[in-house]
Amino acid sequence: MIEKIILKNFGKFSGETFELAPVTVFRGDNESGKTTIFDAIFDKVCLSERRGAVWTRLKNRYGAKREAELIYKKGAEPYDIPALEFLGIFGVRAGEIHLEADDSRSWADLAKNSLFSGGLDPARLAKELSRRNDYTGNVGHNNEIKDLHAELEQAEKRLAELELAREQVLGSGREIERLVISLAAVEAKLEVKTAEVKQAQAEVKALDAALEKAGAQEELEFLEKQLALEEKLAGLSVYTEDKLRDYDALKKTADKLEKELDSLKGAQKALADQIAAAENDLARHEARREPARRAAETASTLLGRITATGHVGASGAANLPLRYILWSAGLAAAGAAWYLLRGNPGPASIIALAIIAVMGAAGYFLSVRGGSGGDKALLAVIMDEWRNAGLRPEVIARETLVGVQEALIQVKTEANGITQEAESLKARRDDMAADLRAEEAKIGGLARERDEAAGTAASWLLKAGCPTRDAYHSHVVEALSCGKDNAAMKAKVAVLMESRQATDIGNLKIKLRLLIDEQGSRSGQTKADKKALEAARAGLETLVKAKDRLGADKAAQEASLEGLRGQAAGGLKGLPENIRAERERMASLNGKIAANRLEGEASAIAAGIFAEMAEGSTLALAELAGEIRATLENVLGATDVEISGLYMECVKVRDAGGALRPTSNISSGTLDCFMLAARLAIARKTCRDKPGLLVLDEPFCAIDASRLSAALKLLKDFHSQTGWQIILLTKDPALSAQMAVLFPKESGKFIVCELN
Repeated sequence: MIEKIILKNFGKFSGETFELAPVTVFRGDNESGKTTIFDAIFDKVCLSERRGAVWTRLKNRYGAKREAELIYKKGAEPYDIPALEFLGIFGVRAGEIHLEADDSRSWADLAKNSLFSGGLDPARLAKELSRRNDYTGNVGHNNEIKDLHAELEQAEKRLAELELAREQVLGSGREIERLVISLAAVEAKLEVKTAEVKQAQAEVKALDAALEKAGAQEELEFLEKQLALEEKLAGLSVYTEDKLRDYDALKKTADKLEKELDSLKGAQKALADQIAAAENDLARHEARREPARRAAETASTLLGRITATGHVGASGAANLPLRYILWSAGLAAAGAAWYLLRGNPGPASIIALAIIAVMGAAGYFLSVRGGSGGDKALLAVIMDEWRNAGLRPEVIARETLVGVQEALIQVKTEANGITQEAESLKARRDDMAADLRAEEAKIGGLARERDEAAGTAASWLLKAGCPTRDAYHSHVVEALSCGKDNAAMKAKVAVLMESRQATDIGNLKIKLRLLIDEQGSRSGQTKADKKALEAARAGLETLVKAKDRLGADKAAQEASLEGLRGQAAGGLKGLPENIRAERERMASLNGKIAANRLEGEASAIAAGIFAEMAEGSTLALAELAGEIRATLENVLGATDVEISGLYMECVKVRDAGGALRPTSNISSGTLDCFMLAARLAIARKTCRDKPGLLVLDEPFCAIDASRLSAALKLLKDFHSQTGWQIILLTKDPALSAQMAVLFPKESGKFIVCELN
């Protein structure tokens, strides 16, 4: 296998190297060097014989010092293929799938050279000898005997004419009268037919002009539509480029700001709800604060009175400082807890009250019960003053003066706690109010940014002349559609300008209008009708043929009349001598025909001998036909191939209708597929089990799409079965893509080389 081709100095290539794979496609436009690569491969694989027209052509085209090198896979044997065999079997040039050698030999000659070792073809000799005794084909002996029979027929006809002339001389007078009457009748018919032909010609011209006029009108209408479309496209020029991404970016910014604004408004609402809750808590504490203040003032007055009377027991007096310390610490702890938990007023209040209750109870249990009978009188006075102050007696009702004293101290403590809680709530409310004002300022700024972004997006649409995004998109789609339609219509207008030989659009319109006027005057009121025109032309052709027959009949009768008149004037002079000469000529021709027949019979005997010698070659041909048939079945379905001899006329292929037809009578696509299959079969026989090379240069340019798929499948199957290296050169990207599907790149067996 060839791994690389190095073109040191070959045509347009200088010092270039191309990597090759088991299947390689060189793709490039015209003049990109595909043919040069084909010729370089041919030059390096055909080494044994370098004479003939093909080598002269290479020398004239590339020079005698053309330099190229093939690098083979390690261990691979270099190719050495005879030039005619390469061009006839292994190398397929542009569209020439049919085998054709340098010396004009057919594919059958190449097959014969591969199938037989000697130069003698007994089947051909037997066929040629059989044809010598066959008087149905177009061969020399048959043409000769045909000429002899034709000459004999002419002699017989001439003799009959001479004998008839002799008879006519005798009755020429009556015949002349008859011919004169017949000729007059023919001339009358010819005059009528001539008039009919003129009328039919006028009808054909009118219909033709009407169709030409209708076509010009359609072209003019199409031209006006194209101009209108171009004008419409000009109005949509600002929409030929889709810039919606700019608008979408602006709108995205506005939407993002809107979402941020909604989020801030939610936070603002939550903060406002917290402020409202704090206001409610503060209102409740303020409502409790005034009664607590009055109770605390009254408690202070009563405590001063108790202290002034000196009725507090010793034990109670001893414990008073400690109790005051505990109660003061409790109030401080409750205030601290309330401040730390001011974000949750409910739990903060509960915790602060619990601390106050615990510390108050501790101070209470430090008291010592005792006192004298005077304490009771003082207790009664204190309780009366307490009631007179409008306060509830059960708040300080105790059994001892110490207990009352403790209750009064607790009232003062609770009043201080309520005051601290109210102040803490107020501070927390003020903090949240400040936060709310900051949020409102932030919301205001973000709203301005949102409004500015939304305004910019709206201004973008307004500048584009569209109320909505969908309207802009609709204009873009319409501009794109109009652009495509206009391009297609302009291409058609260019074709119209070329066909009408117009210099520009205005000139084309003038020409079309002039053509419409001109053909309108010729057609008159005739309507454009293609079927009517075809029928009129067919009728005209029939009339012209009838007229020509009448003219020929008239000429023949005039010639006969002239002859009869000449005969009548000359009489029988010379007729007997001419009749005798024709009879002698006929005898000579009959002798030559008999000799030709005798020679043919002798050839038939020799043909039988050579036919026996041809049996061996027939078996080889049958084997070749079987291989071609098997190859074609993979791509054309059920088919059949019959090869009865080593020449194209001996090859028959079953067509789509099921009939075996000679290759000259089948469709070009089926023939191309057959010839490719024949090439592959002969190539396989030529190389046997040795690796081979197949080079194809634009081989399928004349094959339609369905046959192209079949031909590519032939190549795929051939490569899979034989492992031959395939090199295909093409300018068709679609063909390159199809090859890539058949031979995937990831397999490592396929390469596409792009040529510039």
